[in-house]
Amino acid sequence: MAVLSPAAAFEDRVELLFRPLQGEHLAISPDGRRVAYTTRLEHRLGITMLDLDRGGARRTVAVDADPEGRHGDEPAPTQLRFLRWATPERLVFAPAEWVRPAAAGGDGLLLDGPAIRAPILALDADGQRLGVLADSRTFIETATDARNSLADLLKPAAQVKTAGDEPLRARLPHLDVLGFYPRDPEQLIVRTRGGYGPPMQYLVDVRTGSVAEFGGDWPAPPGEPQVYDWFRLKVVGQRQTGPGPAAVWQDEDLARVQRTLEEKFPRRRVDLADWSENRGRVVFRVTGGGDPGRVFVWQRPDDLVVELFRRAPWFVAAKFNETRPFRFAGGGGPVDGRITWPRKPRGPLLPLVVVFPGENGGRPAGAFDAEAQVFADQGFAVLSLGRGSGPMGPGLVEDVQAGVEWLAARHPERALDRSRVAVLGHGEGGEAAWRALQGRPDWFRCGVVLDGPARAGGSGAEAGSARLLRSDPGLATAEPGARAATYRRIDEFFRQQLAWGAGPAGIKKEVE
Repeated sequence: MAVLSPAAAFEDRVELLFRPLQGEHLAISPDGRRVAYTTRLEHRLGITMLDLDRGGARRTVAVDADPEGRHGDEPAPTQLRFLRWATPERLVFAPAEWVRPAAAGGDGLLLDGPAIRAPILALDADGQRLGVLADSRTFIETATDARNSLADLLKPAAQVKTAGDEPLRARLPHLDVLGFYPRDPEQLIVRTRGGYGPPMQYLVDVRTGSVAEFGGDWPAPPGEPQVYDWFRLKVVGQRQTGPGPAAVWQDEDLARVQRTLEEKFPRRRVDLADWSENRGRVVFRVTGGGDPGRVFVWQRPDDLVVELFRRAPWFVAAKFNETRPFRFAGGGGPVDGRITWPRKPRGPLLPLVVVFPGENGGRPAGAFDAEAQVFADQGFAVLSLGRGSGPMGPGLVEDVQAGVEWLAARHPERALDRSRVAVLGHGEGGEAAWRALQGRPDWFRCGVVLDGPARAGGSGAEAGSARLLRSDPGLATAEPGARAATYRRIDEFFRQQLAWGAGPAGIKKEVE
């Protein structure tokens, strides 16, 4: 096995840890025969379709938001905003919206707003007939004052001219996917917004791409943390981020499914991802212990559980540091935490990095935390706090102290070094990290603000500025090399401020 230099090995490890996991989006077909899930193709996003009735036969296609090559300057999609089966044979998906500053819209149009690409595509189950059903340009809206006659109203936008043959002003609307029309699942309901007029709804045929106005007022499906049943058109539960069940179910049948699968996977987090129309097959994720997890399908009539894929097949499980969720009593009520222990500690006492999440309150208890893995690789224990007093609550330091004492009482074999505690904050949590550093320098030796607000570490920060490090914005979207350089800089800062030993001389290259 090759041995890399410390810098090269660190960058290699960070790149692997932050790779998008397989199955971030997944959906099972109405009849339960096929599962579609997102995967990674080199540096592109892909969709794999798996046939459960044919021994798990797989077919993978690259996600191309521009299969006809009309927009050569557009970057390849990296995320989806929608993935559902319209029918057992037809998959519909939508890459994340792409927005750039206003520019000439072509066809004699002058865009009066940003250029928006929000394609909706369809794909047959055999991997054929991939094409764009609709995009923002399908619903382009022109300035109403340019249509001066009935003839103008009947013309496509590109054929309408203003006085003096000046370019016609137009706007590209945002495009929301609302779901399939229950009476005809081959009709997709979409909504436009952000044009000149009020939001409008349309039906898009998933076979032909033909568009018709939809006279109804179809509600937008709720987002996280609510769980929506696309077949019964109602909210059936709510996902949880703390220890315990991954969701609280309003639907008793799904609650039974949750309990049954938790019995099959004790001490693991079970997250129901999707189900067939009759719920005869249920797709679910299983995580725990720091492993990014695996995806299974439960065939209920036969009580058979089958593993479909690993979420990070480029890693071996032994390469992960152990992560465990826990809950303890804080000053303002229960607080959810997650501790990551280094698998290769570098001494009897473990230095501690305390992480305050951003606005969303942190990752679910069983979710894979790549950042915690980076710091644990360097010998730190990593404590992430979620709810309770919250990252901006007045009992911040008290909650940290209570969490450390809770861990010390239950894990005496893993002694935390209370004299070497650093704090790190994301987003709004960056301000909490700064306040903790300012208010209790006896507890927190140094701090880091990642993508935090400008006021964190801003005015009045001079007294403690040597103990504070602000990262460059954009860490979440940074290229692997830049991301690794940021974490290397943070690691060196922590070691300097905590007067702690250097990292290892070399790290063996990961095997993919």
